Amino acid sequence: MNISTELINAVLSYLGNRPYVEVVNLITAIQAEAAKVKAQEAE
Repeated sequence: MNISTELINAVLSYLGNRPYVEVVNLITAIQAEAAKVKAQEAE
């Protein structure tokens, strides 16, 4: 599944305006997935 950078940035911007405890797990998961994809692309 591919998601555009613009969509991810919009979601993260929205989440950045929400209370930390509501979104920290989702933001962490998005960051982990992005790092995994970046590592796979580097191979």
